Amino acid sequence: MDLRTFISCLLLLAQWGWAQQVYLEPPDSAKELFASRPMPRVSLSPDGQHLLIAERYRFRRINELASRVQALAGIRLNPSSNGPALPEYYFRMEIKNIASGKNKSLKLPSGGKRFSLPIWSPDGRKFAFLQYN
Repeated sequence: MDLRTFISCLLLLAQWGWAQQVYLEPPDSAKELFASRPMPRVSLSPDGQHLLIAERYRFRRINELASRVQALAGIRLNPSSNGPALPEYYFRMEIKNIASGKNKSLKLPSGGKRFSLPIWSPDGRKFAFLQYN
């Protein structure tokens, strides 16, 4: 390689070091989109008297997105938990009495806890859900 080619390459590469990209703020419409809450999941009790409303997180944690995934017959599994690769987690739940229209918020443990979607008992008087750390 001759000296002229070497200097041309060196000058070309030096420009990348000087050019600094500036962080661009997204437009307000995009900010509103990412700040908005996702649609809650709704579960009707088997007796049809109550409605359970569960709010989920819009975005997943980075360690969840970076975790290993194993594909088996079109299903993505997490090999460390033997469960789904990216399950949905919920953080706020309330029960609505359909007849009266009143909502009652459930008192859930705080501190970054996440919960599964509740499953109703066959008679519709109780429900159960899992708590994740």
